[in-house]
Amino acid sequence: YQRRVRGECVAVISNNKVVETFDRKFQKQASTVAIKRPTSVQVTNKNVVISDKSGDAYSYDLSLTNQKYLLGHVSVVMDMVLTPDHKFLITCDRDEKIRVSHFPNCYNIETYLLGHEEYVLQILLLSPNILLSVGGDQKLLLWDLSSQTLLQTLSSNHGDYTSVSYTSPYLLTCNKRHVTVYKLTDNILTQTSQHASDHEIIGLAASDTRILVLTQEPKLELYQFNKGVMSSVSEVEGEFDLAKMCRLCTA
Repeated sequence: YQRRVRGECVAVISNNKVVETFDRKFQKQASTVAIKRPTSVQVTNKNVVISDKSGDAYSYDLSLTNQKYLLGHVSVVMDMVLTPDHKFLITCDRDEKIRVSHFPNCYNIETYLLGHEEYVLQILLLSPNILLSVGGDQKLLLWDLSSQTLLQTLSSNHGDYTSVSYTSPYLLTCNKRHVTVYKLTDNILTQTSQHASDHEIIGLAASDTRILVLTQEPKLELYQFNKGVMSSVSEVEGEFDLAKMCRLCTA
């Protein structure tokens, strides 16, 4: 499951290949079935952009018709982001590569960002020109898109990263039983706090004031979040997934 919001449009993808759009009141607007299982989704004012496990990315109009091929990777596209000005589509794959392509003419490749030693799990923009990438090599890499240079490398002391979330100026990462908080200042990440959970963590979602942590049990842990510091509030047991967690955190 993944969702993206842009203006009045919410786009949702799921493991059963279904792509759906909703308005901000979550009234369904359109639905289609992708050719391959989608891996990531982005939304513009005119288009819904999908990547899939075959390594391709393509766009639809907001009614989920008029499919247009955009680009292809040799391996699975793990994640993608659009820059705020919609000039570039950034994709990452299982072959350690991050590709920056002009959008919507994605055959025009601006550059590759090469620094990971294993697959690139996730990418996200911390600002219009600052990109964070999360690798299977247990590293976080911080990139300057304007100069196409690597700014910073952070290595995990607690195993593989399972999820990251950004609520300006704080970056939250989780792996195994730890949530680590970093603050972005002058394009450099500095650790501000770390929280150890009693349970194995598989995902998190954050807003300006709350953090929701999903554990393997499954259990949902709710934290207050203030100036980079987490304080525990409550725990809820039950069947949870990241979809429900994201809705709770952003409600």
